[in-house]
Amino acid sequence: MAESRISRVGEEVAKHTAWHFTGAPLLDALTEKWKKKVISVLLSALGLVLAGIKTHLQPWWIVTVACEAAALIWMVWSFLGVSERRVAEPTDPASSTPPVPQPPVPAPIEDVAPDAPNPLVEYRSSGARHELILTTDKDRHVITPSIGPLACAERYGAEYEITTIPRILSQVSTGSPVTCQIAVRDPHTGSIVPLVDILRQSSPEGSASVFLSFKDSDDNEFSRLFTVHRNVDDSVTWIPGPVTLKGKRQAPIPGIGNLAKLRARLSLADNFPDEQKAAQQYLREAEEARKKIESLESQLRAWPQAVGIYCLAQDAERLRYRFMGTMMTPDFEPTFRDDFARLKGRIAEKVSIEMATYNLPEALNTDETKSEIQGLLWRTIGALNNYAASLLGMSESPTRS
Repeated sequence: MAESRISRVGEEVAKHTAWHFTGAPLLDALTEKWKKKVISVLLSALGLVLAGIKTHLQPWWIVTVACEAAALIWMVWSFLGVSERRVAEPTDPASSTPPVPQPPVPAPIEDVAPDAPNPLVEYRSSGARHELILTTDKDRHVITPSIGPLACAERYGAEYEITTIPRILSQVSTGSPVTCQIAVRDPHTGSIVPLVDILRQSSPEGSASVFLSFKDSDDNEFSRLFTVHRNVDDSVTWIPGPVTLKGKRQAPIPGIGNLAKLRARLSLADNFPDEQKAAQQYLREAEEARKKIESLESQLRAWPQAVGIYCLAQDAERLRYRFMGTMMTPDFEPTFRDDFARLKGRIAEKVSIEMATYNLPEALNTDETKSEIQGLLWRTIGALNNYAASLLGMSESPTRS
């Protein structure tokens, strides 16, 4: 362990002292590059020695100048060689890549108050009555609790305002729970909605929570986050979180849902008005077509009966012409009475009109009787034609028999 430390210290010293420019290159020259560097430096030093001898310098001056010159030449040469190696060496791409920024690590929840009051909330629903029961399991009182909005989050967030009745709640202490009614208001429609209905509309990835803000006996302000959960039986549970200083806790972030499914639902919702109009128009057209078909079927079924009624009207018209164009003789009167009786019986079987109950008078040769019978036959013809037309949906129908 000590040897490794000494070696690391030696490496650092070699990088920042003269050894980096003199000792290390000298060792390198004696092992690999002595042919180039050593010979050149010796020749330079020998030249300086000869120059000193020529100038009649003292021997120790000659040796000193030669050594200093050799060392200076060696240092300059080594410095230039180090610069060349730095230029020639390729750069490691991994070391040149800038560091990838890492996402910030979320800070842990701080300011948890373990000694604060411990309020609990229970939800109770009975018919149209919705209540919250606030309790605490510590001796310290919960003073003036204030219930925040119901924060629902899915792909989007919404805050449903919760109103308590009474609006200002009394103190909550151990063994003395406080009960209040609640009303949850829809922020979009402004109407009051039951809490369980709001939770029922949430997706599996959604979340719903409520902050309960309160003070303790020492006037310290705290808050507690309750996760509001709907159970299978439509009961609602308020799951308490840790008690923290007021404003030091945030609502949980909901899970990520299926974006493709959400977009498909939004597309269907956008197209719903047009599709609803088209469907209503189709239903109206289908109803009109159904009525036309029923009318045609009824007319087809009525054709045989309508044809029989038209035949009766034609027989009544022929009987009228005979009665108008023939002199009333002893032979004609019995024949007319028989024809009238047969036509009356046929008409009575089909429809109930005036002629079905009419009885001919004793005398037929008076002007008053003739006018009466002609009017009767004329009305009978019109009534029969109208009835036949009504069977085909062309006019109002007289009373049937």
